[in-house]
Amino acid sequence: MPPAGRRQGHSRSADTSQLLRRVSLVAAARCLCVSAAQNDSTPTSAAHVRLSLSPRGHVLVSWSSAEGSDGAPSGEHPQEVRYAPVNSDLASGNITQAVQQTSWLGRRWSVAELECANEAEEYAYQIDTGNGSVFGEHFQCRAPSPSSGTSSSSSAGSVRERPFRLALIGDLPFGADGSTSHEVLRVLSEEAWDAAIHLGDLAGNLSDQEGLRGEQFLEMIQPLASRVPYMTLAGDRDKLAFYSRFFRMPSSGNDPWYAFSLGPARFIMLWTESLANLGADFQDTQAKRQLAWLERELEQANTPETRTKQPWLLVAGHRPLYCSVLRPTCSTEAARLRAVLEPLLGRYKVDMYLSAHVHAYERTFAVLNGSLCASAEHCG
Repeated sequence: MPPAGRRQGHSRSADTSQLLRRVSLVAAARCLCVSAAQNDSTPTSAAHVRLSLSPRGHVLVSWSSAEGSDGAPSGEHPQEVRYAPVNSDLASGNITQAVQQTSWLGRRWSVAELECANEAEEYAYQIDTGNGSVFGEHFQCRAPSPSSGTSSSSSAGSVRERPFRLALIGDLPFGADGSTSHEVLRVLSEEAWDAAIHLGDLAGNLSDQEGLRGEQFLEMIQPLASRVPYMTLAGDRDKLAFYSRFFRMPSSGNDPWYAFSLGPARFIMLWTESLANLGADFQDTQAKRQLAWLERELEQANTPETRTKQPWLLVAGHRPLYCSVLRPTCSTEAARLRAVLEPLLGRYKVDMYLSAHVHAYERTFAVLNGSLCASAEHCG
C-alpha cells in the first residue's frame, strides 16, 4: 500500500479510522438480487444495462438491443431514456435520446447521459428500445460540480457527511447460476453503494467465444451495474479491443486510463499492463504518456481546492505494488511496478492503492519503499 496522505486539519490515525468506516471493502460473501422494475426478457428488450460516470460527472446508462437484418435498430422510433426523481411522475420526466455507438454481435450498443442536479435524490429511469419493450430501474443521482481535474477527469460533488461506500471487485470470472461469482454479485446488488469498482480481469476474459463471454458477464453484473456506477479498469486478461466495446469510462480519448471524483474521493485508474515490465531506462511511448498523465492528475489532485473537495486520493491498478502470495507477481513483478509508481505516489501523498490480480485478499499498513511508515510525515 502506498504512503498514506494527509487530510487537512485531521490526524492520520483519525483519518485512517474514518476511511475504514466510510469505505466498505468487499472481498466476497453474502448476497442477494435486485430485480428490474420492468424488464422484458425477450430478444428485443434492453439488455446488458449498466451505469458509469461521464467525463462531466453525470451518469451514463449503456445498453444493447436487437437490430434488424440491415443493421438498423429494430424499433419503430428512436431509443430513449426517460428519468425523474422517484417521488415525481416518470411520464413527465426528462427524456434523453440514445447515442448509437456501434453494431456488434447482432445487437445495437447504445449510451445516453442522464443529468440530474440534486445528489440527495434517488432517480428512476426507463429505457425504451423503440419497439414497446421497456427496462426500468433506480439510481442515486451524482450531482456534478465544476471540474477541478484535467479533461479526462470528472467531478461529482463535494464531501458529504453520510458514509461513503464502495464495492471493490477483482478478477471475477463469469460463472453459471449458483456459482461463486453469481452469489457475490447477488450479495452486492442488495446493498446500498455509491459505486462499484472492478479492478480488472472482467469475466476472466471478455473476448472468449468471440465476445459471447463478455455478453454473458454483462448479464451477470446487471442487477448491480444497472443501479450504481460500475467503474472498471483493464487487467492482463482483458483484450483492449473487446474491453473498450463493452465498457465506456470517463476518458477524453482512447487510452485505458482515466480519473474521476465521487463523494470525498478522487480516483485515478491506471492500466498497469503498460507499466509492469519497465526498467529504470524505459522507452515505451505508451508508458511514458500514461506516467506523464498520472503526474498531471496527481498534481491537480493536490491543489488546496481539490483536496478540500476530495480529501482522499486513491490510485487503482490491476497489478499490486505489494503482496505476499508466493509467485513471481509478488517478488520481481511487484518490485518493477513499485520502482515506476511508488516515487510518484509518495511525492503526491496518495492515501491508498487498490489492486487485484493475485486472487488473494490482503491489506497493508501505510508503507513506502518496503518499510512501514511511522507517521504520515514519513510517507512522502
